[in-house]
Amino acid sequence: MTIKTLSGGPNRRQMLVAAGAGLALQAPFVRRVAAQTPLQIGMLLAKQGVMSNQGADIALGVQIAFNDRSNEVAGMPLQLTWLDEQNPQDAVQSYERLVSQQGAFVTLGGTTSANTLAVGASALNAKVPFIGLNSAAREPTGAQCNPYMFRVPGTVPVYAAAMAEQLLAKGKKWYFIVASFTFGEDVRQTFSKIVEEAGGEVVGVDEVPVGTTDYSSYLLKVRQAKPDVLVSGTANSGPILTQMHQMGLTDAFELAGPAVSDTDLWSVRPEALSGTYGKTWFYADPANPPEQKAFVEAFMAEYGKAPSDRVFQGWFTTQFLFKAIEESGATTGPEIAKALEETKMMEGDMAVGFRDWDHQFTRRTIIAEARPPQGDDPQAILDIVGTGPNSEDEIDAVYGAREASLCKMASI
Repeated sequence: MTIKTLSGGPNRRQMLVAAGAGLALQAPFVRRVAAQTPLQIGMLLAKQGVMSNQGADIALGVQIAFNDRSNEVAGMPLQLTWLDEQNPQDAVQSYERLVSQQGAFVTLGGTTSANTLAVGASALNAKVPFIGLNSAAREPTGAQCNPYMFRVPGTVPVYAAAMAEQLLAKGKKWYFIVASFTFGEDVRQTFSKIVEEAGGEVVGVDEVPVGTTDYSSYLLKVRQAKPDVLVSGTANSGPILTQMHQMGLTDAFELAGPAVSDTDLWSVRPEALSGTYGKTWFYADPANPPEQKAFVEAFMAEYGKAPSDRVFQGWFTTQFLFKAIEESGATTGPEIAKALEETKMMEGDMAVGFRDWDHQFTRRTIIAEARPPQGDDPQAILDIVGTGPNSEDEIDAVYGAREASLCKMASI
């Protein structure tokens, strides 16, 4: 039994994360065969470049989930192989290596929406499911959906609908700085529609390269336009916050953005923190269920810091994948794709999982406001100001109903 690890092997605290959280899964399909060939699972995440911090966090969460289970599920040994992805072409090549050379029957990752879309098309051809862990653009579960592409984070429209009330209350003159990739364009289109339909106006738009770190020239234009809200559709909002503070603009307008990571915000000096953000999860959210609070406690005991939302995303999704394997006994691509559609897991008092008609994972998202940390915890920089859906009855209202979707997906 082997696993290509990200960092070391399992230890006692990591093994206690799932057990202490009450997430031990039943195994109706247990198979124990001596010297059994490991079940291959592939992972595609950025190891270098502007998205590498998020990629590393997601990968750590996935690894912890493997360690929690001693690299075994349903009596079968597991092997995880992590390959890099720098752009869509590179992502596709890595995916094809995972499938053809490693024999992966399911893969997960996708640090950007563009990479996720490219790999999703290859997944359809190979009939080996790909689970997107960091894509927020609408297309993977919209017009470009397919039976072998699944997506965990909420879409830009999900965040935009949730954030609309808070942002419109700040004012109706909005400026946009967006990166020139799928996610950035979706942010511009979606949030522009919200402010314009509310009787407001877009007072400026700047499109920047994905790897941009110096926003000073753009912020000079923003200052001149005097917006109420600056909407960020960039790969990392941290440099914008830092340079807003350096230019004395922290209180001049509200920075806002969907799918902003904890690591981006934690990289900013406390006095520069501000803004409203759509997020998947936050470690200090009082509404987190007991098993997630146990995960946070175990992580902090092991690493001396809190887990980011991306660490959680990797851990939580992998736990869900293991549950799908365990309940179905799936060991082929079509089998696990069907199992992912049918599996549900309780998160608090709500059943969560992938919708079978668009493969969007539906669970609670949060809206948070950033501010300098209070008390002794330097990572406690967010106040939760909105959540949803808060019940299964609200899922279609938040994530969109089938009748309005552009996803017309064939059956597996």
